[in-house]
Amino acid sequence: MKAVRVHEFGPPEVLSYDEIALTIARAAGRDRPLVHVPLGLVHLSLVLLRRVFGDEAFATWEEAELMEVPMTTERGPEDAKRLGVEPRPMADVLGFMNTTGTSGVGLFDSWEWAW
Repeated sequence: MKAVRVHEFGPPEVLSYDEIALTIARAAGRDRPLVHVPLGLVHLSLVLLRRVFGDEAFATWEEAELMEVPMTTERGPEDAKRLGVEPRPMADVLGFMNTTGTSGVGLFDSWEWAW
């Protein structure tokens, strides 16, 4: 049996969910305070959205539950670097997408409802 190497791709930085939300908001030009919502209210809201909109709902409770699973790797960005990829910090990527007129031009416009 041939040995299989598993590559784990991690970012060059580890961010909390608050840091991710603030980074996205700043890149979108929407420097707003974060409002933490009780988990029970999030659950109820997502279940109701799913019942009303079905598969068109922007998120499901099951997807929200995945936020409790760590999405980091002990090796960080090393596997990506071995393959010739240089991971960039999230703020750099979002700033690039928001200012270059390339693939990210409409990205933040579609997130209007969230801010």
